[in-house]
Amino acid sequence: MRYWDASAIVPLVIDAPTSAAVVAMLDQDPHVVVWWTTEVECVSAITRREREGVLDAADVVAATARLGTLRAAWEEIRPGTRLRQT
Repeated sequence: MRYWDASAIVPLVIDAPTSAAVVAMLDQDPHVVVWWTTEVECVSAITRREREGVLDAADVVAATARLGTLRAAWEEIRPGTRLRQT
């Protein structure tokens, strides 16, 4: 089991210099644990790349679909009551 933050998830859904290494890590251990905001952070990163002209609309749809597939399989760490109150 590994904890994955958005910087590790994004290369799984869009082409990035670290994509091959991150895919290899996922293949070694497919049990992905993320923080509850990871999906929002990843969508933000995807849309930022669209605004920068790196991704087109079709790329965004494909990346979002891949993110949805990952999300269906990962385990989220939820905030506790104290954090929610803060």
